Amino acid sequence: MYGNYKFLYLSPERLQQELVQNCIKQMNVNLIAIDEAHCISQWGNDFRPAYKNCNILRTFFPLVPMIALTASATPEVVADTVLQLKLDLD
Repeated sequence: MYGNYKFLYLSPERLQQELVQNCIKQMNVNLIAIDEAHCISQWGNDFRPAYKNCNILRTFFPLVPMIALTASATPEVVADTVLQLKLDLD
């Protein structure tokens, strides 16, 4: 928020807290990266419900680039993740 950090790592569970959301809204965000993105999909073997709320970052920062990273997603999980995060594949 004060420009002292270049990288912020949060768990999806922490992102659900209103205090954290209010702080993030005030930050200058240049890129959003969702790691272990296969956890977003209910079709994934590691589904974590809190991951579904990661798309709130899209509402806070609609023009900021977002990437979703995973090494274990099936095509069905990829499609669901893209849909959940409203990713643009172009």
